[in-house]
Amino acid sequence: MEISELKSRMARYAGGEVEVQNSSERYCYRGHIVSIELVEASGGYGPRFSVTLAWQVYTPMVGPRLPYHIERWQEIDDPDKLVYNIDVTLPFADESAPDRSTEKPPFQNIGPSPEGGDRLLMTNPYTGEVATFFPPDGSKLDVDGVDWLPDGPYSRFAQR
Repeated sequence: MEISELKSRMARYAGGEVEVQNSSERYCYRGHIVSIELVEASGGYGPRFSVTLAWQVYTPMVGPRLPYHIERWQEIDDPDKLVYNIDVTLPFADESAPDRSTEKPPFQNIGPSPEGGDRLLMTNPYTGEVATFFPPDGSKLDVDGVDWLPDGPYSRFAQR
């Protein structure tokens, strides 16, 4: 998939949510996407998507193996955690190369969720992270299952 095509696909997830999981480090984050922009290569880093979040919550993944049990979510009040960067130079599967034909590309459309909307899945083989992007009409976090901070990012976002 070309970066320009990926850029137009990613734009439709602004206003939706992203969930990032890492099963080896056993964490799960979820946040509301304000904007997604393509940042050009600079300073020794390749091009990347910079995903700005209005709020973000965290929960540990509990259990000996998949499927993990998700504990109650906790709001994070750390401005540095409200930006999630995605390297767009991760290796893509090359269907014409027999030795790589079984690799999954790092960005895959995984289709509609039961709540509606097409989800996009991003896998990073280096960090072990799996990020699922939900469009604005897709899955939403159950806000009743979160311990929100009295004056955290969510309350500031909700008061707008």
